Amino acid sequence: MVLIPFFTIPLTVIAGRAEQALSQIKYKKIALAALFCAPLSEGLVKYLDDTAEIAYNTTGKELIAAGRMIDENTEPDDTIISLGINGYIYPFTKRRAASKYIYQGSGIDHIPGSREEFLSDVLQRKPAIIAIFTAEDEGRADYLPLWYAPVYTMIADEYELLSDKNGYTLFKKKP
Repeated sequence: MVLIPFFTIPLTVIAGRAEQALSQIKYKKIALAALFCAPLSEGLVKYLDDTAEIAYNTTGKELIAAGRMIDENTEPDDTIISLGINGYIYPFTKRRAASKYIYQGSGIDHIPGSREEFLSDVLQRKPAIIAIFTAEDEGRADYLPLWYAPVYTMIADEYELLSDKNGYTLFKKKP
């Protein structure tokens, strides 16, 4: 924002040419404002960059494949849950989460009763698929068995391994 005054003349020239190019559009002032706001909006640009990165690198392909696998092995009314701080799988599947706490980061311990509510939701609703993020760069999987001890017990008793590919270990509820 500090540098914008130095670009007043070039921006004025660009605005004049853009207005001429957009002269046939009904709402040209809105289009012109959007044209100038988008590149200057760091948050929007960062979000679009992050989205493009997920879509075009291997993580995006793995998320798409894991989401497709979840959808193929569940019914439309089934729920799923992703354990841990990685909640990326939800936009890549058509299934709802078994708990409102889809992201269980370190802050969840500061919400009174949240851990108990999460565990209660998962243990009572028994999701069709339980996903555990397995990417090595996360480095936070060591707390999972302790924090989710009742869920791990439920997995051992009532679930079977569906897949350990695509960055997730997926457990499917036994028939």
